[in-house]
Amino acid sequence: MIRTTAIALLSLFTVCTANAEPFDLDVSTDFEFVGTRFTIGDSPLTARFTNGRAATTDTPHSGTSTWQVEPDLTGLVEFETDVEIVEFYARSDDVLVGASISVWSNTAVLRIVDVTSEYQLFSFRSDVLGAKIDHMTFENPISGSQGLVLVDDLGFSLVVPEPASASLILFGMTTLLAGLIRKS
Repeated sequence: MIRTTAIALLSLFTVCTANAEPFDLDVSTDFEFVGTRFTIGDSPLTARFTNGRAATTDTPHSGTSTWQVEPDLTGLVEFETDVEIVEFYARSDDVLVGASISVWSNTAVLRIVDVTSEYQLFSFRSDVLGAKIDHMTFENPISGSQGLVLVDDLGFSLVVPEPASASLILFGMTTLLAGLIRKS
């Protein structure tokens, strides 16, 4: 009985510690405010948002608001200090928009991804991209379209979270559970 319970608990802890969300990072926002040019975070860990607006929407990922980039504009997020990881949810509210996100390191584009009509979690990590992230652009290229690029629940950090913390939790739980199994 204890052995079965121990194995079930170990499986549960493995699942619960595997993934992080944007709000687990050093700086995060859910855009639950109104503004057109704004900065989040504290120096030297800040992000400045321009060419978009934080406003309410009928289709947020969470809460009631998102950062929105209007048609024929390119939204810009600039980091005061180059960051190691950025995560957020994004979508286009017009299937035909052809919107995209570009991740930059100084003058070099590290990655370009398309934005679809469904919210997706985007996770950009320097250890995968090969360089730290300096800024991101959110292009909404179709003139005259009513479609917006919507960004929600954004977070970033100077350091990529190490899976070691999950490993330490698992090691501790394994040690505890091994002791329970030996006693049974």
